[in-house]
Order: sequence, then structure tokens, then C-alpha cells
Amino acid sequence: MYNLIFKIFRKVNFAFLLLAVHPRSALITTGWFKSFRKKKVIDRNNNPIPWWTYSFIDFITERINNELRVIEFGCGFSTIWLSYKVKEVIAFEDYPDWAATISKKINANSKIIGVKSISEYNDYKDFIHESFDILIIDNLGDRIDCATKNLIHLNDKGVVIWDNTDGPDWEIIKDLMTSKGFKEISFTGMIAQELNQSKTTLLYRYENCLDI
Repeated sequence: MYNLIFKIFRKVNFAFLLLAVHPRSALITTGWFKSFRKKKVIDRNNNPIPWWTYSFIDFITERINNELRVIEFGCGFSTIWLSYKVKEVIAFEDYPDWAATISKKINANSKIIGVKSISEYNDYKDFIHESFDILIIDNLGDRIDCATKNLIHLNDKGVVIWDNTDGPDWEIIKDLMTSKGFKEISFTGMIAQELNQSKTTLLYRYENCLDI
């Protein structure tokens, strides 16, 4: 009976209905329908997730651990999610209200530092100590300048997670990171609560970083 119903739905081009009701529908298992309905970046169990492509979340989840230190420019649900999976997250944010909201939800091992401007290196450089395994670029300001100034805070095998690389600045990003010796793996696909596709990129220098 089930196979017959499935064939009928396929024949009359009602596959979109199956996406909403089939228990193995990717839009259900990822929590996309729930995130869209609630206008929140969450999974099917209402847990916060990074606003990255689902494919990249799957990829990186298997490769992070509680020994890693993360520096992030532009805090958000990725800050919350990572704070419970890595050793430490240091995030910089130049929107005070947003920083206060996310600060209430992160793990005690991490912190969000409010700054006047992420683009002004002098505003936050004194807060950066030791080196980091992961640098995340997700701020709304000058992302190119931010990355250029902060690559020095990565350790030798450190990687960069750069979100929303489907925009007009992608070629500039790629040229910059290539000149610094980085290779890229990009993940294009759906993201929580949005109808459009997006792209999240991992940039790395060494083949054995994060067990790639």
C-alpha cells in the first residue's frame, strides 16, 4: 500500500507533499521545517545549530573535539553550538544587544567580547592570547580585512571557516587565501529557515588538519 501511494504522489508531481510528511525527508530530519516555522536556527529537537549549510555541519561535526580552541568574528548560534563541543570559543561582536543575547546561552568555557568595531584590530587584539585551531569569519563588516589581520592567530595546522562564500566577494576571498597557502573545500546547500541555498567554505593548509 505504501509503495502504491508513493508511486501515485510521484506520478501526479506531489513530491513536495512527501517532503513535509515522509519520516525520512531530509527537510524533516535536519529540522528545516521546524526552523522555518519558528524562524530560528535550530535542529529538529529545537537545539541551536550554526547557520551554515547542513552538509558542512555534518562534515565538521565529525572533526571537532574538546581539545580545540576557536576564535570567531561575529557571534551567533554557531558560538552556542561550538561552545559545547570544543575547549573554548572566543567570539567578538560589535552589536551589543546581540552579544548579550548569545552570551546567556553559551557554555561557561567560552566568552563573547563586545567591541566597537570588528574592523578595528586595535579594539580587540589585547584580548587574543595563545593560538587557535579554528578561525571563523562570519561578521558583517570588512571580512577580507578581518581575515588578513587575524590569520596570525592560527596555529600551524589551523583552519578557517568562512560562511556565506556565495557572494560577490568570493573571488577576492579565494585569491587572498590562496596567496596565504590555503586550499578550499566548499559546501553548497540549504541552511536553516531559509529557502535559498548558501555556501560555507573550509580553508586549510595541511592535509591532516582536523583529520581531513
